[in-house]
Amino acid sequence: MSLINTRLLNFRAESPVDKWETRASNYGFLDLFQAQTNSGTGIITQELKDKAIAAVGSSLEIPVIDKEGFTIQNVTQPVTIAGDPSTSQLYAVTFINYYFGFRMFPAAHMNNEISLQREFNRKLQGYIYSMLSSLDQAAAAALEADKTQVLADDLGGRYTLTANVVVAPLAEEGAVVGDVNPLFTGNDYMGPIHMVGNPSFESHVRNKLLEQGQYNTADKTYQYADKTFHFSNNLANGVGHKATFFAVQGDAVGMVQQFSPDAILGHSTHNHAWDLDVLPIANLPIGVYQYDDAINGATLNGAASAHLTATKMEAYGFHTAVAFITPYNSDPTTIASSIMKVAIATT
Repeated sequence: MSLINTRLLNFRAESPVDKWETRASNYGFLDLFQAQTNSGTGIITQELKDKAIAAVGSSLEIPVIDKEGFTIQNVTQPVTIAGDPSTSQLYAVTFINYYFGFRMFPAAHMNNEISLQREFNRKLQGYIYSMLSSLDQAAAAALEADKTQVLADDLGGRYTLTANVVVAPLAEEGAVVGDVNPLFTGNDYMGPIHMVGNPSFESHVRNKLLEQGQYNTADKTYQYADKTFHFSNNLANGVGHKATFFAVQGDAVGMVQQFSPDAILGHSTHNHAWDLDVLPIANLPIGVYQYDDAINGATLNGAASAHLTATKMEAYGFHTAVAFITPYNSDPTTIASSIMKVAIATT
């Protein structure tokens, strides 16, 4: 008698050896917009959030007033008071749609060591990471478009504004993080500062600042104690730069979202359903649409699914529209922005 016909040809064990196939990244730009959106003293009001949702299918605008010149005269009280009316504008809020969806086939997992839930989790996780990257890139583009074109005080010629980037020479790399405060002060911005930098800037912070902290003979604590740092992989160094970051005044930016009317109303039919939920990992509200149907799944997975000639299919769709909002500036060429792009030069 032999056991050869019943021996186990393959042993299988559950192990997360594939966990790095889907990886998160750094989404510092999105983190910045989310953090300042939730600030009680930021530029995103509850009314704006509500109006954004109500404006689905139409335009959303914010009334603003242009900067005026306020001249104090050295004269006695005139009999006639002169003055012109203010100039108002409408700030258009631009939304970008973000959508992803996928299908699941429950019967394909029968007698399969990969469970339906495991595949669902992996698909959702991968799409969430891709969406976070897309949102982070859009947030970065918003800061790039509205970075300051004015540098009123270059701190005695130590910094230069080149192509609207404040460039610190290599000799100032140890001081530039701290000098962001007086650079902003020169532009009449005072207050807490958020910084979003690339991995090169993170290396600078870790090696040039954090390891030279309190009680060190080269104490640099003052440079980072009053700032909030975020990091992103969606910011490249320019030619001749070794590290790059954006510095943003606190409560200066924010984001609002829109959803489909059916998701807001929570509609459903006999096998279709719409709802609002919070996207895991991203902590972002999202519109969800799902339904099931019967399909011919014989060609889904080659020979493994040849028998699924009539099988159940589950479909899941996720959608939102997002607008990244930066401060209105009636004349960016002469009025300093609360957003500053800074780079450390290689020489």
